[in-house]
Amino acid sequence: MDDAIHSKVLDDGNVEVGVHIADVTYFVEAGSAVDTEASLRCTSTYLINRVVPMLPNRLSTDLCSLRAHEDRLAVSVVWKLSPEGVILDTWMGRSLIHSRAKLSYRKAQEVLDTPDMEWSADYLNTDAKNAKPIVTSLIKLSAITKKLRGRRSDKGFIEIYNAHRAVFNLDDNGKPREYEPPTWFDSQQLVQELMILANVSVATKIYNERPKTALLRRHDPPKEQQLRDAEEFAKRYGYPIDGRSAKSLQTSLRAVKDDDDQDTAAVARWTVLCWKLLQGFHRAEYFSLASEEADGQSRRHFALNKELYTHFTSPARRYADVIVHRQLIACLEKKAEDGFHGGRLLESITRCGEKRYRAKAAGGESSDLFFKASYVKWGSSLRMQSS
Repeated sequence: MDDAIHSKVLDDGNVEVGVHIADVTYFVEAGSAVDTEASLRCTSTYLINRVVPMLPNRLSTDLCSLRAHEDRLAVSVVWKLSPEGVILDTWMGRSLIHSRAKLSYRKAQEVLDTPDMEWSADYLNTDAKNAKPIVTSLIKLSAITKKLRGRRSDKGFIEIYNAHRAVFNLDDNGKPREYEPPTWFDSQQLVQELMILANVSVATKIYNERPKTALLRRHDPPKEQQLRDAEEFAKRYGYPIDGRSAKSLQTSLRAVKDDDDQDTAAVARWTVLCWKLLQGFHRAEYFSLASEEADGQSRRHFALNKELYTHFTSPARRYADVIVHRQLIACLEKKAEDGFHGGRLLESITRCGEKRYRAKAAGGESSDLFFKASYVKWGSSLRMQSS
């Protein structure tokens, strides 16, 4: 568990919302053997039947996992938000948290779908005194993150494809019993909004304090020729695409299928169009203005339509986030050095980008190969589990 979230209604009617990320850098000292190995791996790699972790299991599944009902060290970003989702104040720092429950996305969605139901403490994996506050907090978080998403949507952003691959359920011998098709719950969107907000807040903090060394993430606009090809492709089927900005592009996509449209034909058209558009998209990349090549180039994240963005929320499985945590702590504690500057920083940035791309490709190929091999070997005995 990389992250935990909380909400609290304040006396003045505003809302306190917090994102808490495992304090990996407390346990992984810069320059240590564990740090050196993590800096070479750069990321955890997720295959169908195994995980190749970036950190030792003692850290990734225990000390750096925000387990429920246990005290855990974290790095937190806490906002004071208006009921409309406007940020009024932000606090960042190291913290000690005690999570009251661990909920799956599916279970959290069930709570959101039936908020008036009396949910048992056992079902929520908590004690009796915390059951109702957890439900109340979850409902409040859902309401405030919908406001946050609405404000982002007004400015425009691209969510071109929720590429969640099928999940395989294996038996004791590693044979797949069934697989689940990709799903996307509102509860996932709730967490996504808070993670984006945390990443933006941290990016702004480290860039404002150390603009030359801040590790950021950018996404360039689509390639012009490929975008024109996609526009012509869509036009032939009666779907005009306006790719002048993230907002206009997302508006065009929503004309094909809005967020709630589950019609099979609409989903198919939208998926094909997204695939065509993705061919013209640049990969998002890590960068720092410590590089002369980066100085003067765009810092924007095109798809998210954000001036500044970084990766802060997964330090147990992404080394870029470890660097960002060290940079943030150095800013908060007024340290002169964070251990990353000049050539070492640029080398780490390059390696993180390359390893992340390779790990994602390996995960995708693992899923494709596992499904094809499983279907060939076991055929109709491989069942699809309904959502």
